[in-house]
Amino acid sequence: MTFKTNEPNFRQVMRVQPLPMFGEGSSCISDAEGEIALICNGYFLYDTLGNIIEKGDSLTPRKILIQNNGFSSWPQQSIILPKENNQYYVFTTTMSDSAYDRAQSNNGFWFDMLTFHIVEAYGGGKGKVIEKENILMKDAVLSHNRMTAVKHANGRDWWLVKPHRKENTFYFFLVTPQGIT
Repeated sequence: MTFKTNEPNFRQVMRVQPLPMFGEGSSCISDAEGEIALICNGYFLYDTLGNIIEKGDSLTPRKILIQNNGFSSWPQQSIILPKENNQYYVFTTTMSDSAYDRAQSNNGFWFDMLTFHIVEAYGGGKGKVIEKENILMKDAVLSHNRMTAVKHANGRDWWLVKPHRKENTFYFFLVTPQGIT
């Protein structure tokens, strides 16, 4: 899939391959040339042909993955931000297996984990996960949706913003090529 053309102010899909079902939890990012670099449905990372990239399966604990058949129905469950040199951060909001068990017994439903993965992308949407399931927050009370990012005033870094599930509280993370604080 590409959105480049020689015509100014004109964008079109040059080639389209059938892709797996994507829903509310999906995100994608393009490289500097305008080519799709990565596609995420909240649980898996795909190339532009609809194949799961190397180590791009199961970005979330198994119980919630199995329950939802690998398809996220929660808006803004994933977001992809640039790192450096064809590397990207993929952030996913999820629940641990214990939080899943709590929700199944009707003792409250909320996501309790914010994780990130580092992915190296190659041309044509190919790539591989080089770090997986790094935990930014655990045992938290997070909204199962409403994650966003805002570019930092320095023009390079990003602010990742994630709200609390029940309180008027927002968590901010500074995302730079060197790491996350």
